[in-house]
Amino acid sequence: MLVGCSGERPPLPPSVVVASRVPSMWPTPRAVGRSDDPTIVAARFSSLDVPLGDLWSGDIVASTNAASVILHTNLFDIAAKRVAVGRFHFDVRVYDLPAFLVRPYALHVVARSVTGRESTMLVPFRIGGRTARVAVKTSRV
Repeated sequence: MLVGCSGERPPLPPSVVVASRVPSMWPTPRAVGRSDDPTIVAARFSSLDVPLGDLWSGDIVASTNAASVILHTNLFDIAAKRVAVGRFHFDVRVYDLPAFLVRPYALHVVARSVTGRESTMLVPFRIGGRTARVAVKTSRV
């Protein structure tokens, strides 16, 4: 798909939330049959504009037949850990990259079933430059 390489960012799906932790009103996995297509019910990301050096995390709620969830761009793949039926989590540190890779991406969130069926949700994502962290010294008088 050319969307993964282009500068155009997909719109933010309504089932995506940007928050530091899972919201209190978080959906439950959708019960479906083993042979049905898996679905992505909701996704939570700590940020969708992640500076180099930062920790990036997220949670995905999928249908009960989702065996795996992969986050994919043309730069990386992240396998989210299955923490319960239909629930997945990831934590990654975004390390230094060459300047030409610091840009927007289309993030493909892919849920796969054990039968090989899959569904994909596109999410706008950006790897940003390293943020300046200034240490302020305080002096005692």
